[in-house]
Amino acid sequence: MTASNKTLASPAIPAGVAAQEARLDPEMAAVLATLRAHNAGKPAYDTLTPEQYRQRLADDRAVGANPVAVARVENIRVPVGNGRDATVRLYSNSSDSSPQPVLVYLHGGGWVGGSLETHDHVARQLALASGVLIASVDYPLAPENPFPEAPRQIVEVVRWLAQHGATIGVDGSRIAIGGDSAGGNLAMATLLALRDAGEPLIRYGVLLYGCYSARELPSHQLLGHGKFGLGGSSLTYYWNHYLGADPARRLDPIAAPLEADLHGLPPLFLLTGGLDTVSDDSRQLAARLAAAGQSFRYQEYPGLVHGFIHYYAQVRTAAKALATISDELKNHLR
Repeated sequence: MTASNKTLASPAIPAGVAAQEARLDPEMAAVLATLRAHNAGKPAYDTLTPEQYRQRLADDRAVGANPVAVARVENIRVPVGNGRDATVRLYSNSSDSSPQPVLVYLHGGGWVGGSLETHDHVARQLALASGVLIASVDYPLAPENPFPEAPRQIVEVVRWLAQHGATIGVDGSRIAIGGDSAGGNLAMATLLALRDAGEPLIRYGVLLYGCYSARELPSHQLLGHGKFGLGGSSLTYYWNHYLGADPARRLDPIAAPLEADLHGLPPLFLLTGGLDTVSDDSRQLAARLAAAGQSFRYQEYPGLVHGFIHYYAQVRTAAKALATISDELKNHLR
């Protein structure tokens, strides 16, 4: 089954930049002002080479990052087939030696950028707040490794944790998966691929403002101006690098989960910002999950924008969102 072309309205997003800015959370607005000052005079993201973009994203993610100390941070190598290994960084704040539940975390960055380092502060805070072991995956980036290599490797990481996790302190029967932005897309891709393979290895999913459709949705138009960070031209840049020139890939349900049959998935928690350019991706995914009779929770934060989870130290609403994620992980994995 594939999704219809029909899109949902976005009544929560007013037309016009001034009306949208009036709805910004004041603390979020202050973060955006700092980022604008940081990037003043620099070229737009979508004009950069992938290498330049990766460095720029690393610089931006360092703005306001406030990493906390946790008891254990360790890199391991996981075989993912085709003679390749993936680096997985483990974060734990537990002194318990028994196997722990794990959240497989997939960083954002438009499939082109992002790394273990850009999301280190988020992974640390999740480990501290949830008490769950976080396994942050350094998956391969496009365009050097285009679709479907990233989801293929992530599926192999999940399989390895389920089978061999006890060797590194993981309870392979209590696996969740989550990610932000492109990482949310990859989390959904992994869930769909494992379902299609008849492998119900994942107990729970946490999807933060993911990109789930390569089609243009209303919020892509209304917020595509880029005043709040993610613009429509950047979305085009990311999808083009990830999927290449083959138009059929834009309808592949593993690449664009809104094209998928959504039956047979574990419980999911969807979060988005009301002023996020891809907010309709999450709204439509929630509507599709409801139509499929799936168990899910949907939470929208009206005054927040794309990438808000990075700013939990500056934006109280973002901190509340991270605390809610942590509580959900406790409830579903412990």
